[in-house]
Amino acid sequence: YNIAFASRYNNNGKSNYSSYKKEVLAVIWAIAHLEPYLYK
Repeated sequence: YNIAFASRYNNNGKSNYSSYKKEVLAVIWAIAHLEPYLYK
């Protein structure tokens, strides 16, 4: 089941980051924004 849908847009500065750094930032963003679903 889906509990939420989320998307994020990278600005020009972050589009030059390495793929590893982008993935780490995506995980941090997801944890911060989907925290209520993670700790129920």
